[in-house]
This record gives sequence, structure tokens and C-alpha cells, in this order.
Amino acid sequence: TLRRAATVGTAWYAGPSATTGESERLLAGYRAECSRAGTTPRAIVRRDVLVLDDGDRARSRATAMVERGYRGLQMHQLIVGDRDDAAAQLQPLVDLGYDDVIVRCMTNEQSEALETIELLGTLNPR
Repeated sequence: TLRRAATVGTAWYAGPSATTGESERLLAGYRAECSRAGTTPRAIVRRDVLVLDDGDRARSRATAMVERGYRGLQMHQLIVGDRDDAAAQLQPLVDLGYDDVIVRCMTNEQSEALETIELLGTLNPR
């Protein structure tokens, strides 16, 4: 629970299925619990990602994965596209005040996974 994360945890971790609206509500609740407990909030969110130089290819691959039931997630819960798309999709999480974004690469294809990690590494952390 949010109270437990605020009182005995070192952070609160929002899973990959939380939408921006849900994240905003939960993050506010976590911060309120930290305020009551006198602890410093640290909020982390996970997103599954596929970021390629060819954004259309990334979207096509991710759409096919989602259609096959990828982890029960939908496209709006993922970070998919090219570098600029990823930056735009991550910005709402930054705006909400998440301290960290943990990413899980969607693909098992090593070249795409490495490209995703490399491109994400070029983004400004804030």
C-alpha cells in the first residue's frame, strides 16, 4: 500500500500498467502518506519500451506484440517510437514528478534491445 511504502519503504514503485491519470492520483496519495509519516518521497515508475531510429518500425513491432497480448499492456502504457517519440512519451512522467523511470525492453532481439538502450541513454534525464 501507499502507507506502507511511505513508512517502511525507501521508495514507491508504480507498475507499468498505471495510466498517467492513475499515476497522478497514486503519486499524490504516496506523497501525502510520506508527509504524514515525515519521510522523503521517492517515486519510481516502470515502462516497457521499444525505441528505434526507425520509429515506424518500432511502432509496427510493438503493435504486433500488443496484439499477441504483450504482458496485458496496451500501446498507451508503453514507450514506443523513435528517440523524439520516447522523449515526448516520458515527459508526462517527469512532469508528474517521478524520480526515476525503470525500463524493460520489449524485444528479445539483441540488436533492437541494444539500440533501444543506446537511444534512451541519449535522452536528457529531466
